[in-house]
Amino acid sequence: MSEIVFENVWYLYLIPLLTLFFLLLDRAINKRKSLQIPSIEFLSSKSNFFYKIYLSTPKIFRIVTLSSLLIVLSNPYIIRTFDIEKVIANNIVLALDISGSMLANDFPPNRLQTAINKAIEFVEKRKSDRISIVVYSAESFVLVPLTFQKNFVIEQLRSIRTGIMQDGTAIGLGIATAINALENSTAKRKSIILLTDGVNNSGLITPLEAAKIALSKNIRIYTVGIGSIGKAMVPKYSDGSGPFVSVDIHLDEETLKKIADITGGSYFYAHNEISLKQNYDKINDLVENEKIVTKITKIEYISKYFLFLSFVLLFIELILRLWLLRIFP
Repeated sequence: MSEIVFENVWYLYLIPLLTLFFLLLDRAINKRKSLQIPSIEFLSSKSNFFYKIYLSTPKIFRIVTLSSLLIVLSNPYIIRTFDIEKVIANNIVLALDISGSMLANDFPPNRLQTAINKAIEFVEKRKSDRISIVVYSAESFVLVPLTFQKNFVIEQLRSIRTGIMQDGTAIGLGIATAINALENSTAKRKSIILLTDGVNNSGLITPLEAAKIALSKNIRIYTVGIGSIGKAMVPKYSDGSGPFVSVDIHLDEETLKKIADITGGSYFYAHNEISLKQNYDKINDLVENEKIVTKITKIEYISKYFLFLSFVLLFIELILRLWLLRIFP
């Protein structure tokens, strides 16, 4: 929003008075000249409307010049007010299950690759946030510490493979490691997005104990269960080698719901690629960024422009007067 303000506004009231003064003065001078020149032929030749306008041009320039100088004396300035929106970064940890069952092919090409692809899409949307990656099976570790470097996060997500740790599903340990990744975070909003396809069967800390620790540190956990219920075809070995074998899939939805409820998050179930994308989109909407709007006011003094205009008009008036005197002495 912009507004023009005049510091000494009363100078502007002189402009119409100045214009009236020059008009009356011009009229008086013209009357005096007409009395000095009795020739009817001369008067008729000089009474042409366009001719009068032509001769009045220097006077018009003088009025505009003096008006511009009065505007300079009024000291005008423009006040511009605009809002600057600052987005406060959230700190988010993506805790990803990389146990052997994540290679089940009910999500082409497998659950893990689909989960990675959708996690990448999620990261690309979080323009202002710091992201960390935690991977877990029977063990867990921080793959990527909290960072704003989205390209690095995406590169590391693409590098994730199964079989790099002892196989199993330590959900509680995965949560605890994600909490440690947020330990030094000063962000107001801290979140963990935990994805798994199984039941906690490893680790020294239970998922609910880990959830209570997260609650004490004001960390919200969003849990995502992935995979079709029942049997699925999985490679025989956790590194993806060996023939595919049929295994029973047990997803502990009850525990995942309790984790989310304890921390104020939400639970989501993905039975295919489309529903997984929808779940990440919902989480993206839930993990909102805090925004701070600051009003900025800038003042620009514009007297210099009118002063420059005055000099230009004065120069033009002088040129016109000299030129007209040469034509009509």
